[in-house]
Amino acid sequence: EACLCIDVMVDSGYRSCLINTYKSREAIRTFLPLLYNERIQECSSYRKLITAEGSVSVVFDHADGEPFVDFFSKNPSLTFEQRQVLAQSLLLEALELDLLDDRLAHRVTNIRNVVVDKGLMSVGINYMIPVNAEYRDRFRSVWLGELLCTVFPQNKRLPLEIDEYIIRLLSGKYESCVDAYSDWREVSKKATDTIKLYEKESFFAGIFRYMKEKKLRKRDIMR
Repeated sequence: EACLCIDVMVDSGYRSCLINTYKSREAIRTFLPLLYNERIQECSSYRKLITAEGSVSVVFDHADGEPFVDFFSKNPSLTFEQRQVLAQSLLLEALELDLLDDRLAHRVTNIRNVVVDKGLMSVGINYMIPVNAEYRDRFRSVWLGELLCTVFPQNKRLPLEIDEYIIRLLSGKYESCVDAYSDWREVSKKATDTIKLYEKESFFAGIFRYMKEKKLRKRDIMR
């Protein structure tokens, strides 16, 4: 089970935190060795591990913001540059998932755990770690691809480099979030140059180019 709490024992005042608690013997046996791992303590959102008779709890900082899907559905007029900023923030935030054991990380990769702070134009991840969650190969890569499909809806002004990158993510090309981010930096630079070229196109030239590129933009076959 997970709950949202307020920590008042900090110098800066109130701070919300997310507590995952495991009570069954099977859950404690599964999660305790994973949560005692030193690497998880390097995660910036990690706060502490609490053990008590009959339960184990792990505490993370809570990320405030609007649910990921809701934010993008309410803000369809975001510019490409704004979407680029949010994609960059998402990919940077996701790097922390590489610090978690796969058996923990795959439980976090749920779109409901992702939020957007519109004021800061940043993406946050809440570390809700359920006992039961479906495991899939290359889950980090596929999850990021699914999220970026929401960030970058397909249209004739979306740089081809972005679509090709999302397809690579959805196909599970990247073993880690670090690998995905490393490729993104180059993709993002090229996409910025491509957008400048698209802006010079006439309406009909853009339509013709998009039709020619359609076969290269087949995200749906990967999902």
